[in-house]
Amino acid sequence: MVLISGMILFTTIIGFIIVIEVLFHYTAAITYLKSSSLFSGISVISDMPEILIELTPVIITSVLFILVQLLAFTLAYRKVLKVRPIIALRKVGEWGEKDVSR
Repeated sequence: MVLISGMILFTTIIGFIIVIEVLFHYTAAITYLKSSSLFSGISVISDMPEILIELTPVIITSVLFILVQLLAFTLAYRKVLKVRPIIALRKVGEWGEKDVSR
């Protein structure tokens, strides 16, 4: 349970880092293309916004998403801890026997 939740949290954080990286590269590329004299006459580049998305909404969304995931992990982990191990093993064993008899 902890391993799975850790992997999901790790994936979320890496996704956030990738989004930030893409936004930085977009801003750098558009700013460079607007400032260079080679592309100054092209109206498509000059009409593009330099900042695609502000950084604040991206951070707020990512923090909210991570907090909700942590809350869900905590609730799921508490529910798992309430079941005694021997009962869980019996239920898994009963489920396995039903599958074998088919």
